Amino acid sequence: MYIHTWSHEITGPGADLIRADLIAAGIPEERKRDTAHRASLAVLEQRFRTGATA
Repeated sequence: MYIHTWSHEITGPGADLIRADLIAAGIPEERKRDTAHRASLAVLEQRFRTGATA
């Protein structure tokens, strides 16, 4: 999965699994790449932690 904060795209294998969560968190609109990357990792951790449901 690739998150292109400069073009507001979420693409690549598995993007559909997490796209809605990333959009809800406002990550595609985040202009600071470091902030967007940290927030993206937090969303991924929350979404895929043991016991998480779809």
